Amino acid sequence: MQWAMVQAKKKTAPKKKSAPKKSAKKASTAAQRQLARLVAGVSKVKDAAAFCDELFVALAERISELDAADEVVLYYLGTQLLEHEVSKGGFAQAFINLGVDSQFIEWARDGYKALAKPKAAAILKEALALAKKDASKLREVAKIAKGAKTARAVDAYIAYRQLGTFSALEDRAEADMFFSNKARLALVKKYQAHFAAL
Repeated sequence: MQWAMVQAKKKTAPKKKSAPKKSAKKASTAAQRQLARLVAGVSKVKDAAAFCDELFVALAERISELDAADEVVLYYLGTQLLEHEVSKGGFAQAFINLGVDSQFIEWARDGYKALAKPKAAAILKEALALAKKDASKLREVAKIAKGAKTARAVDAYIAYRQLGTFSALEDRAEADMFFSNKARLALVKKYQAHFAAL
């Protein structure tokens, strides 16, 4: 899935809602049914990694509908999306694919703060500061990468990575930023009603 092409509708996360609303209508699309099935069965999950992978896909498939989601759902998705990108290709890939000022990065930034991950919030804050200093280089690589997966795009990405802009932060991210699958499962259990309301 090419995350750079995914566009959510709102620039900032919505204001905090007091309680999720129960949906009166029945899930009608395959993506809605999949998400409802996953959330309904969260208390019986035995394989946290498989559950988190499935939930990530289910949420991503409904990304255009997230305007109605409670902030905790946006925080969950933002942090997971950022972590997915960073684990695959570092902060460079995350900022190239998601954008430095994207709402996904905002959701992750706000999510780490709200979900009591101060070390993760600090790492992302530092990464954002470095990305803003390197904005012109990142934009150039992103421009090249928007085309098909060409050797030129790969070469541009590799050349940027070799600059080492985010290397020290990526080492710290591995230890202090990522949520474990068990922690993600616990979040879905804790906020099950919020996920179910989507």
